[in-house]
Amino acid sequence: MRKWLVGRLIMICIFAAVLCGCTQEPEEGEAAVEGKEVIRLYYTNETATTLQEVEVLLEDHLRAQERIGEIIKKMQAPPEDMFSIIPQGVEISHSVSYNSITEKQEIRLEIDGPYESLTPNMENVFRVGLMKSLIRLENVGSVELYVNTENEQGGKESVRISYLTVDNVIVNEADANFFRDEVELTLYFINENGDKLVEEKRTTTVWISEVIAEEIMNMLIAGPQVEGHKASIPNGTVINQILLRNNVCYVDLSEAFVRNQVAGELTEQLTIYSIVNSLTEYYGVDSVQFLIDGQPREYYKSHVLINTPLIFNEELVETEED
Repeated sequence: MRKWLVGRLIMICIFAAVLCGCTQEPEEGEAAVEGKEVIRLYYTNETATTLQEVEVLLEDHLRAQERIGEIIKKMQAPPEDMFSIIPQGVEISHSVSYNSITEKQEIRLEIDGPYESLTPNMENVFRVGLMKSLIRLENVGSVELYVNTENEQGGKESVRISYLTVDNVIVNEADANFFRDEVELTLYFINENGDKLVEEKRTTTVWISEVIAEEIMNMLIAGPQVEGHKASIPNGTVINQILLRNNVCYVDLSEAFVRNQVAGELTEQLTIYSIVNSLTEYYGVDSVQFLIDGQPREYYKSHVLINTPLIFNEELVETEED
């Protein structure tokens, strides 16, 4: 009798345990690991042309400063068959402050290393992947990215190159490779008198895989949007290819760029330097080398030398005194 009663009690306990198990919330991936926080970080492929999202675990007891440090370490150690978005030689320091008005953390990142030598795709993947990994963290309100560069006096200064807040981040959850950023550009067109270059500010959406220099050229070819500004690029000009190597932007244009240009030293200068000044305004472009249908030329039309990389020309830009 006692054995039968003990057996019945054991069966009841087993049944109760099974029943409790059936009503328990199911675990979803790694989210149910106790003492861990699930975060989503981005890695890239071998050619740095896409962003790939991966869920990773982080200790949930870390303080804000430690948390960001651990995340950067994890981004430098990608899963198998993936690559880090942080290039070799690039060092990232960080600080975290608390905004009492928004009640959110504000992250400041500073970069040391060969940032300026990154290809356009690598720079985009690095910058966007890093910032959007951090902006999506709980309690984070903004992320600022600075690059430490040498100034004319030989010292260092920090230049801000990106800023994201929780209000302007754009992420398509259905496709981790879908990213875009708002970028402000400075374009140079010809002024109303036809004797100087004049600035025109534009804001555009740039996709992760786009070369921003190509977007700048497309805008120049499309022409100005401000009344009184004149187009600087000859009709029929077609972009063959644009490459950025070691801070030199190689711009390969069609023969129409030369053939349809009105001859004259000033006119030629304004056309050439509308391109050079516009491209060198963008971070990472120091000079511009022109090619025509893939071949170098000594002169543009007949007056302006284009056989070497050209730098920003301040003398041709209209000032208030003009």
